[in-house]
Amino acid sequence: MLTQAQVKDRLHYDPVTGIFTHNNLPKLSRHIRPGEVAGAKNSTGGGYLQVRIKCQYYSLHRLAWIYMTGSWPKAQIDHINGNPSDNRFENLRECSPLENSRNRGMASHNTSGYKGVSFCKVAIKNPWRANMKIDGKLKHLGCFRNPEEAYFEYCINVIEHHKEFANFG
Repeated sequence: MLTQAQVKDRLHYDPVTGIFTHNNLPKLSRHIRPGEVAGAKNSTGGGYLQVRIKCQYYSLHRLAWIYMTGSWPKAQIDHINGNPSDNRFENLRECSPLENSRNRGMASHNTSGYKGVSFCKVAIKNPWRANMKIDGKLKHLGCFRNPEEAYFEYCINVIEHHKEFANFG
């Protein structure tokens, strides 16, 4: 693992913009220029930025953490605003995997337009369901006449259970 000194030797990080640039190192690479923005989106998708140092790929949000704090994160780093390429230090926080999962946006297959809300074809009177996960377990919050009512119930419960990691969609 890289140390803070090694990271600072190779890269400069601006915590306000979240941008890394390459330092002036001799023979770093014939393709890398000093002052050039460092990092590219990783090949697995998701929008996370990474950089290669000593034949190893490192996520820029994790490098930002060691750059600013002096130590590697104990678990995961969460992007508060949900944007994986926004590596401003104020947008990063250390968290557990469970806390990080709470800050996810709306699923791409959602058809209701509201996070935590789905339509139940067999229910006639109250066809809109509100559900959420609490500590990895699905919790049914109720059935409602319209998606707005279901979403309101979802939001109340997310605030109560997910606190600062609450994400509304």
